[in-house]
Amino acid sequence: NEDDDAHACGDATPSLPGSINISGGGGNWTISISPSAGKFALDGNSVAIYVDGTAVPVSKVGNNYTASSDKNPNSSDVRVVVTDTGYYTVERTY
Repeated sequence: NEDDDAHACGDATPSLPGSINISGGGGNWTISISPSAGKFALDGNSVAIYVDGTAVPVSKVGNNYTASSDKNPNSSDVRVVVTDTGYYTVERTY
């Protein structure tokens, strides 16, 4: 709206890579992803990861976000939602 000095139509939004990194096995899986910020920063609460619809805890180190799951992400729907500090959101299912 006309009173919003922080946002503009041409703002760069966050983006997600084409794939996630999966490691582990036997009910102890790790999912890692490194999204890119747009105009606004990404913080420790910017990324949510869902495995078959269930949110899993996410931790942030640098620009890498990591989650643990007891479900095999290779045979599950993994949805990643990124919301930057300006509230622009992008999501992708892997």
